[in-house]
Amino acid sequence: CHDRLKKLLDDDARAPRFDADWRKALHEWLMLRSRHFRDDLVVAAAAARFDGSYVLGKEALEALARLDPGKAEPVLRQLSAGEEPRVRALALGLLLDRVAAAGKSDEAVALRQDLEALLFDGAAPGWARDFAFDALARCPRPDREAWVLSCFRDASLAGFRDGSYTFHPLCGAIRTDPDHWIPIVAALVGNADRAVHDAAVG
Repeated sequence: CHDRLKKLLDDDARAPRFDADWRKALHEWLMLRSRHFRDDLVVAAAAARFDGSYVLGKEALEALARLDPGKAEPVLRQLSAGEEPRVRALALGLLLDRVAAAGKSDEAVALRQDLEALLFDGAAPGWARDFAFDALARCPRPDREAWVLSCFRDASLAGFRDGSYTFHPLCGAIRTDPDHWIPIVAALVGNADRAVHDAAVG
Protein backbone atom coordinates (compact mmCIF):
# COMPACT_ATOMS: atom_id res chain seq x y z
CA CYS A 1 0.00 0.00 0.00
CA HIS A 2 2.72 2.49 0.99
CA ASP A 3 4.83 1.71 -2.08
CA ARG A 4 1.84 2.10 -4.38
CA LEU A 5 1.01 5.47 -2.89
CA LYS A 6 4.63 6.55 -3.21
CA LYS A 7 4.59 5.57 -6.89
CA LEU A 8 1.40 7.55 -7.36
CA LEU A 9 3.10 10.57 -5.85
CA ASP A 10 6.19 10.09 -8.03
CA ASP A 11 4.05 9.73 -11.16
CA ASP A 12 2.20 12.91 -10.28
CA ALA A 13 5.52 14.77 -9.93
CA ARG A 14 6.33 13.84 -13.55
CA ALA A 15 2.84 14.43 -14.94
CA PRO A 16 0.80 16.49 -12.46
CA ARG A 17 -2.84 15.55 -12.06
CA PHE A 18 -3.49 16.59 -8.49
CA ASP A 19 -3.23 19.90 -6.67
CA ALA A 20 -0.47 20.94 -4.29
CA ASP A 21 -2.58 20.38 -1.17
CA TRP A 22 -3.21 16.75 -2.17
CA ARG A 23 0.49 16.15 -2.83
CA LYS A 24 1.44 17.74 0.49
CA ALA A 25 -1.11 15.69 2.42
CA LEU A 26 0.00 12.40 0.83
CA HIS A 27 3.66 13.23 1.39
CA GLU A 28 2.98 13.87 5.09
CA TRP A 29 0.83 10.75 5.41
CA LEU A 30 3.58 8.57 3.97
CA MET A 31 6.28 10.34 5.99
CA LEU A 32 4.49 9.60 9.27
CA ARG A 33 3.59 5.98 8.48
CA SER A 34 6.11 4.40 6.14
CA ARG A 35 9.80 4.01 5.25
CA HIS A 36 9.47 6.78 2.67
CA PHE A 37 10.72 10.36 3.23
CA ARG A 38 12.73 9.38 6.31
CA ASP A 39 15.09 12.34 5.97
CA ASP A 40 12.11 14.69 5.88
CA LEU A 41 10.73 13.01 8.99
CA VAL A 42 14.01 13.54 10.85
CA VAL A 43 13.97 17.24 9.93
CA ALA A 44 10.33 17.63 10.99
CA ALA A 45 10.94 15.85 14.30
CA ALA A 46 14.04 17.89 15.11
CA ALA A 47 12.04 21.08 14.51
CA ALA A 48 9.46 20.25 17.20
CA ARG A 49 8.51 23.39 19.10
CA PHE A 50 5.73 24.87 21.21
CA ASP A 51 3.78 27.43 19.21
CA GLY A 52 1.85 28.95 22.09
CA SER A 53 -0.94 26.39 22.18
CA TYR A 54 0.41 23.06 20.92
CA VAL A 55 3.68 21.22 20.31
CA LEU A 56 4.16 21.43 16.57
CA GLY A 57 6.07 18.40 15.32
CA LYS A 58 4.68 16.11 18.05
CA GLU A 59 3.34 13.62 15.50
CA ALA A 60 6.63 13.65 13.57
CA LEU A 61 8.64 13.06 16.72
CA GLU A 62 6.41 10.18 17.81
CA ALA A 63 6.48 8.68 14.31
CA LEU A 64 10.27 8.84 14.11
CA ALA A 65 10.59 7.17 17.52
CA ARG A 66 8.27 4.39 16.34
CA LEU A 67 9.60 3.91 12.80
CA ASP A 68 13.33 4.46 13.24
CA PRO A 69 14.51 4.40 16.88
CA GLY A 70 18.14 4.68 15.84
CA LYS A 71 17.63 7.96 13.99
CA ALA A 72 15.23 9.17 16.66
CA GLU A 73 17.65 8.82 19.57
CA PRO A 74 19.98 11.77 18.80
CA VAL A 75 16.97 13.97 18.05
CA LEU A 76 15.30 12.97 21.31
CA ARG A 77 18.48 13.54 23.30
CA GLN A 78 18.91 17.01 21.83
CA LEU A 79 15.30 18.02 22.50
CA SER A 80 15.30 16.48 25.98
CA ALA A 81 18.18 18.78 26.90
CA GLY A 82 16.30 21.88 25.74
CA GLU A 83 14.70 24.53 27.88
CA GLU A 84 11.10 24.47 26.58
CA PRO A 85 9.40 22.23 29.17
CA ARG A 86 6.65 20.84 26.93
CA VAL A 87 9.01 19.74 24.16
CA ARG A 88 11.47 18.51 26.76
CA ALA A 89 8.82 16.36 28.50
CA LEU A 90 7.67 14.84 25.21
CA ALA A 91 11.24 13.99 24.21
CA LEU A 92 12.11 12.61 27.65
CA GLY A 93 9.06 10.35 27.53
CA LEU A 94 9.88 8.96 24.10
CA LEU A 95 13.50 8.48 25.15
CA LEU A 96 12.29 6.61 28.24
CA ASP A 97 10.28 4.28 26.01
CA ARG A 98 13.45 3.50 24.05
CA VAL A 99 15.82 2.90 26.95
CA ALA A 100 13.24 0.89 28.91
CA ALA A 101 12.65 -1.37 25.89
CA ALA A 102 16.43 -1.82 25.59
CA GLY A 103 16.69 -2.84 29.24
CA LYS A 104 18.90 0.12 30.21
CA SER A 105 17.60 0.25 33.77
CA ASP A 106 20.02 2.85 35.17
CA GLU A 107 19.26 5.32 32.40
CA ALA A 108 15.55 4.60 32.71
CA VAL A 109 15.68 5.49 36.41
CA ALA A 110 17.38 8.80 35.62
CA LEU A 111 14.83 9.64 32.94
CA ARG A 112 11.95 8.79 35.27
CA GLN A 113 13.41 11.14 37.86
CA ASP A 114 13.57 13.95 35.30
CA LEU A 115 9.97 13.30 34.28
CA GLU A 116 8.75 13.13 37.87
CA ALA A 117 10.39 16.48 38.56
CA LEU A 118 8.30 17.96 35.75
CA LEU A 119 5.14 16.10 36.74
CA PHE A 120 5.15 17.22 40.37
CA ASP A 121 6.20 20.79 39.63
CA GLY A 122 2.98 22.71 40.10
CA ALA A 123 4.46 25.66 38.20
CA ALA A 124 5.26 23.54 35.11
CA PRO A 125 2.98 23.98 32.07
CA GLY A 126 0.07 21.57 31.77
CA TRP A 127 1.26 20.05 28.49
CA ALA A 128 4.61 19.21 30.10
CA ARG A 129 3.02 17.63 33.17
CA ASP A 130 0.59 15.62 31.03
CA PHE A 131 3.34 14.33 28.72
CA ALA A 132 5.38 13.40 31.80
CA PHE A 133 2.54 11.48 33.43
CA ASP A 134 1.70 9.58 30.23
CA ALA A 135 5.32 8.48 29.83
CA LEU A 136 5.69 7.44 33.46
CA ALA A 137 2.36 5.61 33.52
CA ARG A 138 3.14 3.54 30.42
CA CYS A 139 6.73 2.70 31.39
CA PRO A 140 6.93 -1.04 32.17
CA ARG A 141 8.37 -1.72 35.61
CA PRO A 142 7.39 -3.86 38.62
CA ASP A 143 6.02 -0.94 40.64
CA ARG A 144 4.10 0.74 37.80
CA GLU A 145 0.64 0.05 39.25
CA ALA A 146 1.65 1.16 42.72
CA TRP A 147 3.18 4.32 41.28
CA VAL A 148 0.03 5.23 39.36
CA LEU A 149 -2.10 4.66 42.45
CA SER A 150 0.24 6.83 44.52
CA CYS A 151 -0.55 9.71 42.16
CA PHE A 152 -4.16 9.65 43.36
CA ARG A 153 -2.91 11.17 46.64
CA ASP A 154 -1.70 14.30 44.82
CA ALA A 155 -4.70 16.61 44.46
CA SER A 156 -2.87 18.71 41.85
CA LEU A 157 -3.00 15.79 39.40
CA ALA A 158 -6.80 15.67 39.39
CA GLY A 159 -6.74 18.38 36.74
CA PHE A 160 -4.70 21.31 35.51
CA ARG A 161 -4.60 23.73 32.61
CA ASP A 162 -2.27 25.05 29.97
CA GLY A 163 -3.78 27.96 28.08
CA SER A 164 -7.19 26.83 26.81
CA TYR A 165 -6.44 23.14 27.42
CA THR A 166 -7.49 21.20 30.52
CA PHE A 167 -5.77 17.94 31.43
CA HIS A 168 -6.94 15.03 33.59
CA PRO A 169 -3.96 12.68 33.53
CA LEU A 170 -5.37 10.12 35.97
CA CYS A 171 -8.43 9.65 33.75
CA GLY A 172 -6.10 9.23 30.78
CA ALA A 173 -4.31 6.35 32.48
CA ILE A 174 -7.61 4.59 33.11
CA ARG A 175 -8.74 5.03 29.50
CA THR A 176 -5.62 3.29 28.19
CA ASP A 177 -6.65 0.01 29.87
CA PRO A 178 -10.14 0.35 31.42
CA ASP A 179 -10.63 -3.38 32.09
CA HIS A 180 -7.52 -3.35 34.26
CA TRP A 181 -7.86 0.00 35.97
CA ILE A 182 -11.57 0.54 36.60
CA PRO A 183 -11.92 -2.18 39.30
CA ILE A 184 -8.73 -0.97 40.99
CA VAL A 185 -9.76 2.69 40.97
CA ALA A 186 -13.32 1.87 42.02
CA ALA A 187 -11.90 0.37 45.21
CA LEU A 188 -10.46 3.79 46.07
CA VAL A 189 -13.92 5.38 46.31
CA GLY A 190 -14.56 6.11 49.95
CA ASN A 191 -10.86 6.21 50.81
CA ALA A 192 -10.07 7.99 54.05
CA ASP A 193 -7.74 10.31 52.13
CA ARG A 194 -10.12 12.87 50.62
CA ALA A 195 -7.78 13.57 47.69
CA VAL A 196 -7.71 9.86 46.79
CA HIS A 197 -11.50 9.60 47.00
CA ASP A 198 -12.05 12.73 44.91
CA ALA A 199 -9.56 11.58 42.25
CA ALA A 200 -11.18 8.14 42.07
CA VAL A 201 -14.66 9.63 41.69
CA GLY A 202 -13.46 12.22 39.16
